[in-house]
Formats: sequence, C-alpha cells, structure tokens
Amino acid sequence: MVKSIHQSLESHVTVDARLRTDIRRLAEEHPADVVLTLLRCAPTCDRAAALMWKTIGSSGPAVQKVLPELLFVMEDRPVYSMFFIKEDNEAVFALAVCSADHEGSALPAGL
Repeated sequence: MVKSIHQSLESHVTVDARLRTDIRRLAEEHPADVVLTLLRCAPTCDRAAALMWKTIGSSGPAVQKVLPELLFVMEDRPVYSMFFIKEDNEAVFALAVCSADHEGSALPAGL
C-alpha cells in the first residue's frame, strides 16, 4: 500500500485529506513496514517521498511510532543496506536532505 501511495503521489503536488489520513493511519499501525517500504521505493527521497515523510511528520502519533523504526534502520544500516541503499549512507543522506529541504517539516528537528 505504501508503494501504491508513493506511485500515486508522483503525479501530484499535494496530499489530499483522504490520502493524508491513509498515510498517517498506515504509519501508526505499521511503522516498520512504512519505513522500510518508503526507503525501498524512494531511496533518494524524491518529491513523492518527501510529501509522505512530511505527512508522517505532521502527526504526533505517527512520528512517535515511525521515528524509532527509522532510527533502528539507520543504526542497523549494514543489515538493511541490501534492501534499499545503493551506496553507503545514500538513503540516510537523502532523508536528511529531504528533511532540511522542507525546513525540518518532514521529520522533527535533529534528525
């Protein structure tokens, strides 16, 4: 479902209310799956992924569940690298740039 949402956002400029609710609900109910799938389908944090991260970051409950999963993946990068990282730290740097590009709105400050 995350991949499907990402693909649909590739042709959109914003996230509509229904889709925002779906993204938040998915992030709250399946945080590990959301993190891994989003990093896999957009390892360079394209515009669609940025919209998804921003939507997740705008929901306190979603952030509380997704952030630990994201940090876990970043800490265990060698284990997960075969799934989504083409070069060392590529996904991590892309996510940081994505976050900075949106002035910290994609994820809480400090990440």
